[in-house]
Amino acid sequence: MAEEYCSPCIKLQEESAEFYENGVTDAVCNSLGDNTGFNPESGNNTCDDLKTANDCLILGNIEELPAYDVCKWKEFMEQFLPNQYNMNEAIICAICGLWNSLQNMLLMNLAINAKYEIRQETRGLSVSVARNGDWVFRYSDWNNLEETEKVGDGVVTGKADFCMSVGENKQISWHIRSVTVSTFTYTATSVVPASRPSITIRVPNSSGEVIYQRESVQGNISEAINRTVDLNLSGTLGTGQSTDWIQFLSIYNDWVVDDETNLYVQFQNNNVDNVPTC
Repeated sequence: MAEEYCSPCIKLQEESAEFYENGVTDAVCNSLGDNTGFNPESGNNTCDDLKTANDCLILGNIEELPAYDVCKWKEFMEQFLPNQYNMNEAIICAICGLWNSLQNMLLMNLAINAKYEIRQETRGLSVSVARNGDWVFRYSDWNNLEETEKVGDGVVTGKADFCMSVGENKQISWHIRSVTVSTFTYTATSVVPASRPSITIRVPNSSGEVIYQRESVQGNISEAINRTVDLNLSGTLGTGQSTDWIQFLSIYNDWVVDDETNLYVQFQNNNVDNVPTC
């Protein structure tokens, strides 16, 4: 029986020195959560190392129990409780790592799609909306309908703050917190118009709030706007469901020929119902 106790402890000491000497450190906890045992260099998985630790720390104490006087239980508990605590900590790390893996599997089946709609367009218009919410609006002002006399090039950047989370029964929650207009830059050409173009950026809420507006755009401009408007839109999606396209921004450039663009986001839950098992 002593060999049964000693062998796991020797194995633990040789392959998992960090845990054996210091208990569940951050590095040990991360390794357990990644299913690489107490030491990612050992080649063991978490289940194998937990079994080894349990045999060494708990079974070993059980084997030693007859050697203790019943009246000196504190002496036994001083050795047993730290071992039990470290085992509990290790199991917690392993369970949390397993849960994170399950969450990540569900998150792999979630999608956030973004798009833009061009209502009016001039030469030089370019719009991009990334899945993380970053957006860029590039446009040009022209002094004539033929779009041959360029007045200048403008760039507006910003970010929509949205996210998704996993709930019970594979339901997901989506949330659009806010939209931010970050910067506006404008590079003028040598063409001097009789009057000046303007640009307006609105959030499509109940009031159609204007985030940013410049009535007279002239010369070279580099402006940090950093204005955020709260939207606080949210909802839930069951398996296989998706939202409609949700508009979160409208940009309008008013000049001889106009540019007008709307920006949208859509949330999808591509998880499926479980199949029957037998």
